[in-house]
Amino acid sequence: MDGNKKIISNTIITYLKSLITIVISLVTTRYLLDYLGQSDYGLFNVVAGVVFMLAFLNTTMANATQRFLSFNINNKETVNKLYNSSFVIHFIIAVLFIFFIEVVGVYMVNNQLNIDLSRLEAANVLIQIVAVSTFFVILSIPVEALIISKENFKFLAISSTLEVILKFIAVLCLLFVNHDKRLVFYGLLLALLTVFIKVLKFIYLHWKYKYVKINFSKFFDKNIIKELTSFAGWNLFGSLSTIGKNQGLTIIYNLFFNTSVNAAYAVATQISSQLLFFSRTLMQTIRPQMASSEGEGDRVRLMDLIFKSCKFSFMLTAFVVIPFLFESKSIYRFWLGDDYPNYTELFTFFILINILLYQLTIGIHSGIQSIGKIKNYQITVGVFELLALPVSYLFFSLGYPVVFGMIFYTLSEIAANTTRIIVIKKLTNFNLKNYFAEVLYKQIIPVFSSIITCYVVVNIFDFKYRFILTICLSITVFVFTVYYYSFNKEEKFFVKQMFSKISNKISNKMIN
Repeated sequence: MDGNKKIISNTIITYLKSLITIVISLVTTRYLLDYLGQSDYGLFNVVAGVVFMLAFLNTTMANATQRFLSFNINNKETVNKLYNSSFVIHFIIAVLFIFFIEVVGVYMVNNQLNIDLSRLEAANVLIQIVAVSTFFVILSIPVEALIISKENFKFLAISSTLEVILKFIAVLCLLFVNHDKRLVFYGLLLALLTVFIKVLKFIYLHWKYKYVKINFSKFFDKNIIKELTSFAGWNLFGSLSTIGKNQGLTIIYNLFFNTSVNAAYAVATQISSQLLFFSRTLMQTIRPQMASSEGEGDRVRLMDLIFKSCKFSFMLTAFVVIPFLFESKSIYRFWLGDDYPNYTELFTFFILINILLYQLTIGIHSGIQSIGKIKNYQITVGVFELLALPVSYLFFSLGYPVVFGMIFYTLSEIAANTTRIIVIKKLTNFNLKNYFAEVLYKQIIPVFSSIITCYVVVNIFDFKYRFILTICLSITVFVFTVYYYSFNKEEKFFVKQMFSKISNKISNKMIN
């Protein structure tokens, strides 16, 4: 199977998984908010919010290790050296991370965070549970990376679907627990599920790929350790900067406001995360191909993948984000009822705008990762992202409202996007003119057509389930304009060919 066909095949598999998990996750959030209440739900996201951030950390760090594995995927001995060396590095990182939680995290819970005294004991138990989850998540990163390098997205889809189903069951179990004990009980169940899924992936990897062994004495390689440590270290800095910006803002909101604001921020983050599933799926299948292209010295294909991933990631995000921005109030009422947290719509607006901005350079980020020269890049982007925190703290201490935190959040993303373009130009023959022509200009007609459609619908119609009409019409207009304006001849031919194959398969089945 050639590279493009493999990308398409893996993308379809992961899409099906994502469609299932997004529905289950949204239902889970609705019940969790009901069963815990706004205050405990907000507290959970302040204290154990690191659990949600760990999903991002896990993916980002796995991509870093996967980059080296994809380079050498056909060399079994090198793969084993990378795998074992990566285990050593991530064990050290896991220990340091737990130390950080035990020292800084416990201090913050008991001395800094705005937590009701009656829930302080629960918060302290919860942060210990988080520490255990953290250790296993980080330690499992080499396993995740090797499975991604093998492009075994079928197993990843199955394991991810199983995980969200078990999480939903965990929420339903709260019905049988006293209200004051639900917070700790849910945290404990979540930790057990995390450990179970990580162990399951470890067992599967060693069963499926029997040549992969854990033998530190045989496969320990100082040179690989040094190279991996340098790359993983700077990549970890970048990941922690993003986590720090998101989770740090949660803590700052807690210091100046209350847990209800944290609940609103958590709901907005949850829905935003689910709306990213199309883009996330595409990038998960393209990244191994990027690393392979760079490993083979094929910069032409790498540039092509960078442009395509920026272009299609934005499109796959915008076509669902734009109607959601217009109908967020109606959708939240349908999903969570009338009593959803204040500021949820405000947070949602800014977070989704930030997501759209990031999509415009997401392929550039992955391209830089594939090339491997990331030190200056991660430092610059990381500083811009973290800068949003002290500025937000300063403005809140002066009495400015909630919205200012999100304004600085957005400005940091704009600065990060600019940095990515500057760095890729220095590293490669990246053509900025082509980037504007192939990526940015191709978005103008679909985006404005969708915005106009949504604006017309929400100003003409007013009924309970109007959001369904808005979403359907907006997506139809977006897809139509993308096909006729944004796609080139090759992309149009591919779409026609794909639908032709699907149509023939359906016809053959009906005949048989």
